[in-house]
Amino acid sequence: MDKPKSLSIPCLFIFLLLQLTILSGTAQAQKGKKIDAMLAGYKPQVLVGQSTELKAFGKNLILQSVEINPSDGISVRDIKETTPDPNNRRQQEKGTKVWSFTIFVEKTAQSGERSVVLVTPEGHSEQEIIRIVTHIPIITGIEILSTESSSCKIEFTLSVFDEAGDLGAKPDITVWVECGGAGFGSIKAAKSVVKKDAINSTVHVVISNVTPGSYCTGMCNLRVSIEGATGCESDYLKTQVEFKR
Repeated sequence: MDKPKSLSIPCLFIFLLLQLTILSGTAQAQKGKKIDAMLAGYKPQVLVGQSTELKAFGKNLILQSVEINPSDGISVRDIKETTPDPNNRRQQEKGTKVWSFTIFVEKTAQSGERSVVLVTPEGHSEQEIIRIVTHIPIITGIEILSTESSSCKIEFTLSVFDEAGDLGAKPDITVWVECGGAGFGSIKAAKSVVKKDAINSTVHVVISNVTPGSYCTGMCNLRVSIEGATGCESDYLKTQVEFKR
């Protein structure tokens, strides 16, 4: 019986080229695959000239790198797996892995929104947004003026320190009220701003939930944040408010 003929050098070259093309195509398809992973928190903020630790999570997430666009003046460091947030139910789900990474923003970086994509061996995440900001407004001293149980109405004031003095006449205010596990929120609360000077203000807020059948009673949790004209948002200020029927 004749022995099988070996491949000639030209045929072997073509065969290897085809294999490399297939592998390359597979790698490109894998790179373009969208994975179910996301940042922890909505539009996280990073101050110019500082570093901030952010977190990402997803099912069986293996975070290789983080792509930021535009990337001028920004670097990503210290990518590592970390423990889930005990107060975040999604991070506690079976099979979910949480990763942390540090974003450093140079003093010369431009403020504004940047896109973020999480890169893994299986593909990359949908684009999300972080905000590069020059300062963060500070809110203090919530004073509850009145409450109304039937409509969950709350009227209160708060003090704002804004070092850049760009709070604006109608800043966006996010309010979240939670009573016994149920809650509602609004960023369209009726409000007025009284400025004491260029950087100090008092904000008067009125919010209510007019959904039929909804009401608040007893001690409830109140969270408030405020956003200036340039998109800088304060941390949440938390307190409790009592509704009497």
